[in-house]
Amino acid sequence: MQSAVWELQTSQVQSPNQAIASRFVLGSLRGELDLSRPEHGLRKIYFNQQSLAGAELLGVMLHADAADMAELPHDCYVREHDLIASYNERAGRPFSPQIYWRGLTAQSDESVGLELVAAVHTSRLDAHPQLTTETCVPGKEIWQLAEPEEFVLLERSDAAPLDCVLVRGVNPALSYVEMVHPLDAPHATLSIATQDGLVHLRRRLIHRWMEKGVLVRARVRGWFVNRIQDVDIAARLYREFSAAELPLTV
Repeated sequence: MQSAVWELQTSQVQSPNQAIASRFVLGSLRGELDLSRPEHGLRKIYFNQQSLAGAELLGVMLHADAADMAELPHDCYVREHDLIASYNERAGRPFSPQIYWRGLTAQSDESVGLELVAAVHTSRLDAHPQLTTETCVPGKEIWQLAEPEEFVLLERSDAAPLDCVLVRGVNPALSYVEMVHPLDAPHATLSIATQDGLVHLRRRLIHRWMEKGVLVRARVRGWFVNRIQDVDIAARLYREFSAAELPLTV
């Protein structure tokens, strides 16, 4: 696996010595991530030195009014391929999220991407955490994995438990694949919208009851793959993800 490089940057204006942003470089993929606005995920994305205008990869909405609220993490650091940010409980959010963005490369081809691992816990006797991820990529066609090895063109964009989708039209040589782990799929639904040549993938990743002392985790991966063999590559990546155990470091 190639080394994923996360370079934390500090802000002397908002909070002295507080790292809030990070540059990311992994193979052909690079971008930036602002930890005070995690709902945007990886932005300013370039692939093979070509800009993917408007693309935002695996943002996570920590609260319903995320569009109007910046929030600094109380802790953030880089560990190997991971960028990790922890956020405190706050009014209107009775749980503490910890978010991992993990650089990914495939062993058998040049696919590259990110895994988002979300972990939440609460100090309350009971809580109902909700975390939503959002990705925005240029695209024209949306395909869904209907069978273990078969993708079909998605005709409707209603919210549904779509475990794996493929977006074509990122550029002529590139497709984007996003998948949720099968263990997390029963709690996750995906809403899809298209606007101005962009495909918006909004996934309700965590939506369940929990109590004090319990840790709830969920995973989603986003991959950029070769357009020529995108269906075969996507099916293989989903099989590998399905068989992957939850990292012990989370």
